[in-house]
Amino acid sequence: VRQVTLSDNSQLWLNHNTRVDIAFTPQQRRLVLIQGEILLDSSNDPRPLVIETPSGEVRARHGRISVDYQRNGSYVNAMAGDVYVHPRLGNASRLPSGKGVWMRRAGSSWQWSVQPSRFNNQGWPAP
Repeated sequence: VRQVTLSDNSQLWLNHNTRVDIAFTPQQRRLVLIQGEILLDSSNDPRPLVIETPSGEVRARHGRISVDYQRNGSYVNAMAGDVYVHPRLGNASRLPSGKGVWMRRAGSSWQWSVQPSRFNNQGWPAP
């Protein structure tokens, strides 16, 4: 696991074999997850945060969010803060803090409660 401090002071952790492009503008903060898994402690910033994957986008203002891109979709976990999940071809939905969802291009399904121990046991930082 590798940690990076972003220009807005957010903390980004990248799991092994993860690739992400970072594009911050005066209007928004955008992370493009090309492969792998990230954990983000987003700073409180007036610009919206967008995490883009091939299966859709995850949007938030701030919070603790993980996104694990798989070939058929993305696991999205909102550990703190409200998150909005926008599948490429489906309807957007709100993901409250403490919940996770499986996001596919055509929609979201399989909502669950986030298990913080899963992240702590794999080398991710504790909340």
